[in-house]
Amino acid sequence: MRDAKKVNWPFKPYIGQSMGSLVASQQLSLKDLGYAIENAWDPKVKRAAITLSLVRLKQAVSEPESPAGRVKVISGGRSYANKKQSQLTYLEGMVSGAFFTIMLTGSVLLLNASRHQDTTSNTTLKQILSSPEGILALLVILGVSVLYIWLISSFIPSQIEKRFEKQIEAYRLGEEGEQRVVQEIIQALDGNWNVFQNISLPGRNKGDLDIILVGSPGVWVLEVKNYSSGNYRNIGDRWEYRQDKIWKAASSNPSLQALKGAVRLANFLKADHLNIFVNPAIVWANEEGNLLIENPSIVIWPYDRLSDELGNIWQGKKLSIEEQEKITRKLSKLCDEKKVQQKT
Repeated sequence: MRDAKKVNWPFKPYIGQSMGSLVASQQLSLKDLGYAIENAWDPKVKRAAITLSLVRLKQAVSEPESPAGRVKVISGGRSYANKKQSQLTYLEGMVSGAFFTIMLTGSVLLLNASRHQDTTSNTTLKQILSSPEGILALLVILGVSVLYIWLISSFIPSQIEKRFEKQIEAYRLGEEGEQRVVQEIIQALDGNWNVFQNISLPGRNKGDLDIILVGSPGVWVLEVKNYSSGNYRNIGDRWEYRQDKIWKAASSNPSLQALKGAVRLANFLKADHLNIFVNPAIVWANEEGNLLIENPSIVIWPYDRLSDELGNIWQGKKLSIEEQEKITRKLSKLCDEKKVQQKT
């Protein structure tokens, strides 16, 4: 244990500090030590992390609950991602049903046309097969018929389903990421904070704000992103994904979304003479580290460092109790109104 405490921590933001002092001050969590056990290249760091995990586990068990109690989480109802999943599922059924109706109607019309042609034509199958041109024409007709049947029965329905399922899966991952982040917030913050989830502000923009934090250090709007597997990068305010060996512009821009969300909330509060600066932040909720970050225009909190980032926002008291209460009441009222609208 004595040797383990002397080992220096090799990862940001505590590079070079002794692991013993970091564990004693509870700056390293069990998750941090677990990360070191799995990823540290130095065997000394791995052994020290294993040893000090016992100390940190004892601290976690013995830590008393905050006098302020548990963080308060208020939901604005169903998330935008959840609504989009329902809409896309319904739309998928409508499109598939319309496609099959059109194809069935077309098949019936073609069948009736072919029967009519048979009754008005004196050409027999024997006559068709008597010449090379007739055989070729018959083979072409059969090939086209098989292709038509395959298209309407398999390929096109499959493509429709894939397109919708891809969109539904993207929204499902987004909703899953938001829930995971909220659970991490509950573990990291206490009753001095109010957390608002799925907040839809009045106005033309139909998208909701994923998470809002309100506490004495200030107000934060968190834009949560949980993309499918792949490699992404953020340079300044530019977002890209990697396709093969080429970086291409991403279809959405989380930096712009987070900034717009913060501005929208600030304007919403300003209507009640609450001139509050709203801090935008992006939470990269992917559990695997598949994001490269270089000089981000909006702060990005990786999921594996989220608890530490939340701890770092305690930087002085910037909001009075009265301001916090006004903001909380205004957002709580909005949540209640949205829930009533959804029920009706």
